[in-house]
Amino acid sequence: MPSWNEQYERMKRRRTRLSEHMHGRTREEQNERVLDDFHAFFESCFHLRDWIINDDGIAIPEQEVRRLVNNSEWLGLCADIANGSKHAVLRYARRDPDTHVRGETFSQRLGPLMFEASVFEVTTSTQEYDAFKVADECIGEWDNFLKEKKVLT
Repeated sequence: MPSWNEQYERMKRRRTRLSEHMHGRTREEQNERVLDDFHAFFESCFHLRDWIINDDGIAIPEQEVRRLVNNSEWLGLCADIANGSKHAVLRYARRDPDTHVRGETFSQRLGPLMFEASVFEVTTSTQEYDAFKVADECIGEWDNFLKEKKVLT
């Protein structure tokens, strides 16, 4: 039977991919790819909840896992992004039904040189967060919880 650890490691690999540079691609292609990777990360991160709940090899009550996700600002954002990308429309939001990930490119000419940078954010109807920070905070929440439950060292 699959273990929660498989999903945990998948989530961590997807976070690593968010930081990998993609050579030979246009800025638009890079942004689309990174946005796809953010959605994949947040889906994996949120679904770790189900893997932990359904893993008979660990004794963590379902209620505690659900409470963590429901009470965490970061995992709540994660859940909203995952459910929004899965269902196209977010009908039940933990934080904000307008939660989504977006990328924006900024260009600046300095003499003959053109500089471009992309910014990726998790946005709600009232706030903007650095998307990489949200991803890292989500992993931190899971790490703390799993260490507290003594299933992660």
